[in-house]
Amino acid sequence: MNKLLYYIILLMGLVCVALSITLIIASNTNQKIQLKIQNQQQYLNSGILGQQGQQIAGSIIQEMDKVAVSNSNIRFILEQYGFRKPASSPTEPLESGASKQ
Repeated sequence: MNKLLYYIILLMGLVCVALSITLIIASNTNQKIQLKIQNQQQYLNSGILGQQGQQIAGSIIQEMDKVAVSNSNIRFILEQYGFRKPASSPTEPLESGASKQ
């Protein structure tokens, strides 16, 4: 075997080992970051912010549902994300319209 070929193969092997070590370090770092983010998300979801956020979101959806009676754009957005109930829609506009007058 040629001496130059031997050094090229040796160099390529060392590069592969270095890249493997780099990949292992990067994946460990990624796992630590993901764990940290999951812990923060769980803290937010279980804490006061998570509960208040759910209450606020529910209130916003209810208010948007009331406005959707007269606004087709909001009605389209609600229907697009599955927040409107087709069975209850015919009765709600009558109640909402009567309460506005």
